[in-house]
Amino acid sequence: MADMNDECLTEFLNGKGISLDDFKKMDAQSDEYKKAYDGYEKFSEEWKQKKDAATQNKEKDKENKDKAPTVIKEGGSAQKTEDAPAPAGNGDWKEALLSEWKEWASKNGKEIKEFADPSNTGSLSFHIFEQGANQKEIEQATEVSYNSPRDLSVKGPNGGVPSPEVFAEILKNAKANGPDIEFGENMSPSFKANLMLACLKDPELHIVNPPSAEEMKSWPKELQQAVEAAMKNAEKSQTPKQPEKENKPKEEKDKGEKQNPATEAYQKAEKAVKDLQAKGEKKFDFAPLKSPEEKAVYTAALMNVMGEDIKSGSFALDNAPSYKEVTETAKKMSPEMQKSVKGGLTSYTIHSLKNIARGHGVTERDPSKDEKHQAKNDWRAIDRNHTGLTPEQIALRNARANKSK
Repeated sequence: MADMNDECLTEFLNGKGISLDDFKKMDAQSDEYKKAYDGYEKFSEEWKQKKDAATQNKEKDKENKDKAPTVIKEGGSAQKTEDAPAPAGNGDWKEALLSEWKEWASKNGKEIKEFADPSNTGSLSFHIFEQGANQKEIEQATEVSYNSPRDLSVKGPNGGVPSPEVFAEILKNAKANGPDIEFGENMSPSFKANLMLACLKDPELHIVNPPSAEEMKSWPKELQQAVEAAMKNAEKSQTPKQPEKENKPKEEKDKGEKQNPATEAYQKAEKAVKDLQAKGEKKFDFAPLKSPEEKAVYTAALMNVMGEDIKSGSFALDNAPSYKEVTETAKKMSPEMQKSVKGGLTSYTIHSLKNIARGHGVTERDPSKDEKHQAKNDWRAIDRNHTGLTPEQIALRNARANKSK
């Protein structure tokens, strides 16, 4: 029988809808107890493994936080940094690092040749040659010397700056010991700038002592520009991206997401208008509506739901707001409210109303005309169509208009 860890047992029993107290009151020989206990041994083993893994991860995170930065210096002689941490273990770190570098060299057409550094017998030192190059010409090679995995010196061919590929491999190996990178003292502007460019390519790396703006001003202009551009790109890559909008079907959105206030306001108005339509009402009075925003939203709903009846003059709009009132109100609304109003109050809808009022059929809006100007004129036509005239008067006026065509 597995050990009864209360925390584990509670989690297990919760999945069966049984409390720990109730379980402990059960007779260990009863069928009820056996049924409740069934599957616990397997569960407890998996639970323990998860706990152990979580503990190890916490310890690893703590270890990474406690680690010192990797110090990178310019120059081939591995002069030990006084406050750099001592190498771990009995030299295994050298074998592991050298293996990493040799693997990198084989993939990049390079060759690694280890050598003894007389200035530091405890270091790992090697030259990086182009494949097939004369290995006696060490001045043509890149030289790397490690005092420890977090303390190294490097110089490029002929004492120059190492290649971006070499810097990238140095930083990749350094990152395994923590994200912090410290620049050594007395670096040339070219070396520091190129090392900084390599660091900026990895957003997870952190430069402990980056060059100041004043120091960078003293660098050659091309180095300044290259570093400034890399810094801007790094800032962009670290800016959190906005979550992409999901293209869910409208029904799915309505079910799973709360509607914004503008949508709710419009839906409420639309429902009220549909209720009027169902009851056979012949007019809508705007007088009870207090706010201009509410009037605008109801106007949009009326145009969408009762458009045909309004066009025919069989449904009256009493105390309706003017076009100017509606548009001025819409300008002051939130973007969501404007969207709701615009959804019902389009210039095409108004254009159709105008043509019906004048005795013409519904026609498509001429897209060559200015939409705002057209909408304003259309609304004026509606104002004229609903200024106290009865349906009979409207019909008579329309007949006259038809006769005069």
